[in-house]
Amino acid sequence: MMADDSLELLRRFESSRSESAFRDLVRLHSPLVYATALRRLNGDRAGAEDVTQEVFSLLARKASTLRSAPLPVWLHRQTCRRAANHMRTEKRRRKRELVSAQAMSDTYSSTETHESITVEVDEAMLDLPSADRELLIHRYFEERDLRTLGGRLGISEDAARKRIERALEKLAAIMKRRGVPVGGASLGGTMSGFGSSPLPHAVVSQISTRALESMAVGSGSTFTSIFKSFLCGVILTSLVGTAALLTDQSGSRPRDGQTVTLNEKSRREPPLQDPGSSTLDLISRIKRTMAGPDHAMTTLRLNALLDSVGFDEIPAFIAEANTRLTLKEQEACYLPLLKRWQDSDPQAASAFALKFASGLSSPGFGSTDMVRFLLHNWEHRDLPAFSAWLNENWDQPTMANSTFSGSVRTYFAIDISDTLLRDHSAAEAFAYLRTIPDEQAVKSCLKAMTGEEPHASAWMNMGPDQLLELYREFSRLPDSGLAARLKLKFWENLSQHEPGHVETMLASMNAREHFEATLPRIGKYSKQVSREQTPGGERMRFETVDNAAQGEADAMKAGLEAGLSRAEILQQIGTAIVMKNVDALAWLERHRGEFDADPILLAKIGDTQRNNQGLPGIPPSEGGMLSWALHLQDPELRTQLTRAGFRLMLAESPERAARFLSSPNLPEDLKAELSEIMSPSAP
Repeated sequence: MMADDSLELLRRFESSRSESAFRDLVRLHSPLVYATALRRLNGDRAGAEDVTQEVFSLLARKASTLRSAPLPVWLHRQTCRRAANHMRTEKRRRKRELVSAQAMSDTYSSTETHESITVEVDEAMLDLPSADRELLIHRYFEERDLRTLGGRLGISEDAARKRIERALEKLAAIMKRRGVPVGGASLGGTMSGFGSSPLPHAVVSQISTRALESMAVGSGSTFTSIFKSFLCGVILTSLVGTAALLTDQSGSRPRDGQTVTLNEKSRREPPLQDPGSSTLDLISRIKRTMAGPDHAMTTLRLNALLDSVGFDEIPAFIAEANTRLTLKEQEACYLPLLKRWQDSDPQAASAFALKFASGLSSPGFGSTDMVRFLLHNWEHRDLPAFSAWLNENWDQPTMANSTFSGSVRTYFAIDISDTLLRDHSAAEAFAYLRTIPDEQAVKSCLKAMTGEEPHASAWMNMGPDQLLELYREFSRLPDSGLAARLKLKFWENLSQHEPGHVETMLASMNAREHFEATLPRIGKYSKQVSREQTPGGERMRFETVDNAAQGEADAMKAGLEAGLSRAEILQQIGTAIVMKNVDALAWLERHRGEFDADPILLAKIGDTQRNNQGLPGIPPSEGGMLSWALHLQDPELRTQLTRAGFRLMLAESPERAARFLSSPNLPEDLKAELSEIMSPSAP
């Protein structure tokens, strides 16, 4: 979704090193970069200008690698990274001032709340799926209108508004987890004008010149001379502020007129070199700090203590702290330490987190939530490396822990495939699925692609052409029964939520695909009858349509026009009816012998068994399996699965099993088989 003019300017600069093209790039995008840096640095204009210089110097050197990347998203990510180094000391200084002010006043203004949102929003944006992040950057940071966004996405203005609202709700949820409660609607209001921080023309010109000079000499970060006086003040204030933070509550203060530098501080308190007295001393200081009041200053002091732990010292520190810190203290320390380590060496930090979490005596934050948070951080920074690592560590015990989308490993497999589907192509997403070493996880990913997984949203953010590509990838699956069920669910969700996309797609589909699109309209289905924008979001109204006879007739006609036999058509219709489970058994009985229904019934029985698997310590239930097993046409399969289902029913409720055995509709041969199971001597 990068603007055409940016692409052209980037191409011109890359091909001919055009200074005018690069100056135009700086002019177009410096408001976004500067405004983001300004928020991240709590309004420090000098620091924001320095970060802006660094980002565009990097752009000059990396231009050749950005031909297909969305430039505004890349600039936002690099700005957040470059601001991180500046932010650490400056943010602590400003928060310390805020704490002091709060100590003198019990009132908290709405301005402070607004500031907490603007400070956190950029960091929270990095945790969004890339498509949602790109959408919000274009809408609020580049201030593009909904019509322009819709045109670039190939969707209507209303659809673009809907996607913006969904992205805002996701961002609000992330903010809430970070301790900044805010609604999606108010967040959109706060973000309006985020990109409206233009730099003076002279500064833009200076940034362009310095960036091109840095490329020519191969230098790293370049600071412009016009900011030197401001920068000196920032550095001196930050150093003094950091030294003050590092002073322990019981430690000595510097004498009047004495400046405490970081080197002097490190001489007074040597770094952690062994897991002995220095580690115990640090743990004691952490406990004293955590015993203080729960406010921003306590957090700042704790972070300053944790920053003194080197990466190679983290395992030894955690091993000691695990027996000496309370659970609350551990939660406050471990995640910041491991996140900082992972930012530097994701392989080592993630491997340690898995090993550490699997050794915890009780599940909770440390064993699952902490690992998931850390892995999310890595996934968003380097998807290819993380994907390869996930497959290599698939069988690690911690990866089997439960989360709200199955196991941790399945959750991330769904997230990776969803990202590839949304940001790249269906072909790349399916190529990734072929690398997953777990068939059931692959099926979970495929199910998520149809819109059946709450945290997978790719299908909501795709245009008709992309959706048609996804649908055709389903058709290429080697398991035709699985493909048929996926396509049915895909059409059902799409017809309900994006009927306009369906009409567009039908114009590009062949006769067989037209037939498959009629199947979700057999029987009862939900039809969207209205859609309107409200102050709180979007409101859709549905009505239930009962279209059993006409829907079956329409599907039969479309199937015959596609050249299918009656038996082939009935098998597809049967799959749709059994999935909906509305009068399915009666329909199967009416068409008994006209087609082979056993594959459909076996798939349904398999789904029933998976859905009724017991939790640890709780046995599985029969869950309706017998009703489907009785309709199998293969005598051996029918007997085998009926016996298995009856055993489950008997274990669950002997009274219910006795009633089932006395049913007049139970065939005599099966009644004899099941009576043997009821007898005490049955194996």
